[in-house]
Amino acid sequence: MSESITPSPIAIPDAPWYLRGEAVAFLAAPLTVRLLVNYTHSPVGPYHEHALATLTRHGPHVFQMSVDLEASRLGGRTIWGFPKTLESLSWTGNTEHIQFRRESQRFHVRAFGPIFPLALPFWTAQQKQNNWVRVPGHIRARARLAFRGPQLALALSGFEMEIEKPQ
Repeated sequence: MSESITPSPIAIPDAPWYLRGEAVAFLAAPLTVRLLVNYTHSPVGPYHEHALATLTRHGPHVFQMSVDLEASRLGGRTIWGFPKTLESLSWTGNTEHIQFRRESQRFHVRAFGPIFPLALPFWTAQQKQNNWVRVPGHIRARARLAFRGPQLALALSGFEMEIEKPQ
């Protein structure tokens, strides 16, 4: 059952959103990427995010996304159609050792090796008001390889990201 959006006294800035922070990405299953994010700056303030994205016939699609800030949940749902829900999340650590908590799940990540620049455009296909929309963006970051146990991951520090208006 989908979560309904009710009018709120929270002011939600329109797109584009400019965000900064740190993140970790790794495979959760074949063709499914898990993202753990610590936004240190956003139009609605700092918050944490957990997301799962997969490839569909429409393109890359975020099918699960939780955040720990109501303004982010409202903005993500109303502007882009992201399936954001509220959840207790936490991010602790530094650029070498990261711990992310989501409900009973704990993610421990250790970054290693040289730092390299990463800059790339991206997009996701989201459903907004029963229509598929394309959500474009771009990101620049300092990246390092990382491990989550034996699993290879990518750790991004000092990222700057823009999420544009849906098309």
